[in-house]
Amino acid sequence: MEEILNSELIPEEFSIQERARTLLVQLEQKDQKDPARGFSSQEMTQAILRTIQNPEVSFLLDTLIPEYPIYAGECEDQSIQLTSGIADAVALDASRNITTIIDWKSDVSPSPQQRENYLSQVKDYMKATCAKKGYIVYLTTGEIVTILSE
Repeated sequence: MEEILNSELIPEEFSIQERARTLLVQLEQKDQKDPARGFSSQEMTQAILRTIQNPEVSFLLDTLIPEYPIYAGECEDQSIQLTSGIADAVALDASRNITTIIDWKSDVSPSPQQRENYLSQVKDYMKATCAKKGYIVYLTTGEIVTILSE
């Protein structure tokens, strides 16, 4: 996703699958036809295409900045709450304010605790940046969890 957002990779099937194959070679992993048996460039390609074609994601593609560092501090009741991390992607408005936080997930079947951790992280990033919306995008399943600011 980062390479597509940085315009390093053409967002079409052949290019994505070739890049997935290259990455698997670099990781010394066999490209499996059946994703249940291991990494599959075909499955990776379909997950990426499904994600960039999803209306909620495709609407934001031109505004997304990948790997965006987030740092914030807040004083509350004589204690300091610090937030730091790197959002997978953020959407910026015309004034360069962050409007949306996106967290890409490749989990096939995340546990309820993992899901809660992901939700908490996106909410922390939203609070730190004053973003009004967040998405947890499960690339493998196509599920998108939408979070609205409180």
